[in-house]
Amino acid sequence: MGTPAEAETHFTNLLAYFKHLVWLTTGAVTVIVVIAGALLVSNLRDVRQDAKEQASRVATDEAKKAVSTAFDEKHINDLILKAAKEKVGTVTDKMIEDQLSTKLRPIEDRILFIGRISECEAQMHTGLRVGLVELDRIVKTTRDPQALQFAKSTLTSLGKQYDAVWVNNIKATNMKPIDFLSGRGTTVNGKPPAASVQGAVQVINENQDLNAVGIAFIAFRDLTGEHMPTFDIAAVNSWCEKHQPQCQ
Repeated sequence: MGTPAEAETHFTNLLAYFKHLVWLTTGAVTVIVVIAGALLVSNLRDVRQDAKEQASRVATDEAKKAVSTAFDEKHINDLILKAAKEKVGTVTDKMIEDQLSTKLRPIEDRILFIGRISECEAQMHTGLRVGLVELDRIVKTTRDPQALQFAKSTLTSLGKQYDAVWVNNIKATNMKPIDFLSGRGTTVNGKPPAASVQGAVQVINENQDLNAVGIAFIAFRDLTGEHMPTFDIAAVNSWCEKHQPQCQ
């Protein structure tokens, strides 16, 4: 061993070395702690980010599953099919209804016309002029060819029936038709008709009794030589427009 002075110097130097070592160690630990802290924070941040991303993925997956469950392909197809059926059904029903209405309307109108014509025929059989007026209106206004044909044939048939009855009755009396007309009490505006074409035309246009009108047609044909069908009032008036002196 050396002298006490050397020992003291050696101890002082050793103490300084240990202090320096402690300082280095402390600094290293501090650096390590800082680095570790930084790494920990970073790792925590990464963990949080990963957690957030994982949570987002989980939420998205769950949402997709929920949507898929609620609106899976079969479910959607069923809904679309149901809606389509309901819509198509409604549209189809409407189309069928419209088409049927379009096709049935003329038939319905024809049935109504046939009913009106038949009613007119019944009224005319009882001698009511109102039936003739209505039947004539139908002939002039209907656009249904079959209804028009039926109305005209009814009018023609009734005219022939009246002719068949009154021609025979007039012949049985050996009287002229115009005299027969006056003799049976026929009147126009409360007066007997003139024994002329004018008188016959007045009865045709104004008398409410179809029996008198039928006889007046027979008288008109007899006086003029014109073969106007019974109850064809328009034809008589057309003739009178051209032969006014005879009809006035």
